[in-house]
Amino acid sequence: MAQEPDYYEILQVHPSAEAEVIDAAYRRLARKYHPDVNTRVDASERMKQINAAFEVLGNSAARSEYDRRRGHAGDAHASSSAHTENAGAPLQPQTTHEGSEGFDVAANLFRGIESVGGRLFLTPDTLLFKSHRFNLQTGETEIPMSDVREVTLKNTLGVVPNGLLVLTKDGKKYRFVVSGRQRIMEFIREHSGLV
Repeated sequence: MAQEPDYYEILQVHPSAEAEVIDAAYRRLARKYHPDVNTRVDASERMKQINAAFEVLGNSAARSEYDRRRGHAGDAHASSSAHTENAGAPLQPQTTHEGSEGFDVAANLFRGIESVGGRLFLTPDTLLFKSHRFNLQTGETEIPMSDVREVTLKNTLGVVPNGLLVLTKDGKKYRFVVSGRQRIMEFIREHSGLV
């Protein structure tokens, strides 16, 4: 049996994303890839993938079944109170790996007005974001911990408590959406000398 596609990666959202975030991601990607507006050869195929992902993730019953099959049962989207910040709560093991030397966590990085999905890797020396291959804006963003001037918590869309803002000494701003942001912020502060 063929492996089921990663619909969260296709829609560039975190597995704990609320329904509104999934709807917004679908609309954004549909505007970008719909064959009526995108002349790229692969636009039609990409739009089929986006539609298939939204058909599952946009339906709460289908999404729950998909999560169960993929081992994501009990993700934060199952409860509207799941976004309350709890610094002592464990990070979700299916999307986040924490070790003594850092983190590997699913994340989005805003590049301009686009939210680019990928992975955020943190070591004592570096903050590294690697985008998923499905993004229009691909590549890596690397920030040495010694260049971090400030890191603060932010709310995405002004209300969802999952944002993290990293300011560098040269004045650049990096806006991330991550799960477990409190512990990630503490790690960055500790290893960038801000504590």
